[in-house]
Amino acid sequence: MFARSARIQWTLVCTLAGTGACSDGTGSTGSTGSTETEGCQPGTEYCACLGGSVCEGALACMEGFCVDPSTPGTSTTSASGSGGSTSPADGTTGTTGADETEGPGDSDGTRGSTGDGSTDTGGSTDTGDPVDPFGCDLLEYPVNVVGGGGYDTVVAAVVAAPPGATVQVCPGTYVENVVIERDLTLLGAGSDVTILDGGGIESTLYLDQADLALQGLTVTNGAAHLNPLGGPGTCGGGIAIEYSSGQLVTIDDCVFTNNQATMGAAICSDGSTGSGDADLVLTNVRIHDNEASANGGGIFAYSDLDMTDCEVFDNTALNHGGGLYLSYGAATVSGGMVRNNVADEGGGAYLQDPFVLTVSNSDWGEGAALENAPDDVGCYVDTFGFFGANATFSCNVPEYDECSCS
Repeated sequence: MFARSARIQWTLVCTLAGTGACSDGTGSTGSTGSTETEGCQPGTEYCACLGGSVCEGALACMEGFCVDPSTPGTSTTSASGSGGSTSPADGTTGTTGADETEGPGDSDGTRGSTGDGSTDTGGSTDTGDPVDPFGCDLLEYPVNVVGGGGYDTVVAAVVAAPPGATVQVCPGTYVENVVIERDLTLLGAGSDVTILDGGGIESTLYLDQADLALQGLTVTNGAAHLNPLGGPGTCGGGIAIEYSSGQLVTIDDCVFTNNQATMGAAICSDGSTGSGDADLVLTNVRIHDNEASANGGGIFAYSDLDMTDCEVFDNTALNHGGGLYLSYGAATVSGGMVRNNVADEGGGAYLQDPFVLTVSNSDWGEGAALENAPDDVGCYVDTFGFFGANATFSCNVPEYDECSCS
């Protein structure tokens, strides 16, 4: 659906202003109102809106191309008149459309890494109607800084983006390890079509003392290599968040899956051990099939945490907190689910002092097939569960040897 370095071909009609003749801008003309395959004999493989020409009917002139902005990507007519395939003017091919993306690591033409940090644009053009919130069909590059330039990789765009900028990532799989060092908004075209793949070598995302708004992405195949908490082991395979004063990280409509770390396989939030001024806010986030070799199969947080309509399931920690490992703050869990998570203690969540957990109308598993194992909530001196499919409860751990849930 996306062609870098060339526009996707359309059925094109150009008329020279005042003459009614078809033109490619080089002097070649044809009959009035004809398409390039009927009467125009352009010297190039597109009908350029040059020399004072205008586009006929509803077609619009966009950077030298007559295009129908209402139905992008639907024409398969080439300049030579042979229909059935789309071929940009420079001979490159478009990429597989978003509705053909099967998931991380596909080799069927979806965009992926070329091994040198660049982005693979695939080998076929989709003529369907994929979700395209950024108008990627008309963009030259797959990653763009709003109000700035376009880039082949997420890393390049993030490095170039000024503080407070928004980076838009078109559909595709990007095998990259992205370090963010300034306040930023990072937007994907949807978690089902925009994939950030850490390549199994480092954290997919590392947030270095900055605010971040993350939306519409799948974050996968990250293997944490650092620990923002400063201790032994690694933390944050999907995203590692290093604390800054007053930090706010919001994650909306994202998926974290198949990430690994010692702690916080999907998400690790430093929070400076209870400073009370760092917030992690998750809405409609799916966290599943992540594995921690110690604590926090899904999330490890030393910060305040707010989760709304999130799903945390099928995560594993060998020690504590199969789904969540929480300390030095407070968390609210509203709606969503926390179930089928496994750990030695605290299958759903493990709480370390000081911490307060408040849960409302959330599914924590009903029956052995769906429950967290071995329990829903664990702490140093006790365990609690099972709270069931429509759970509302609260837990308080004021000291390491005090723990209650009700």
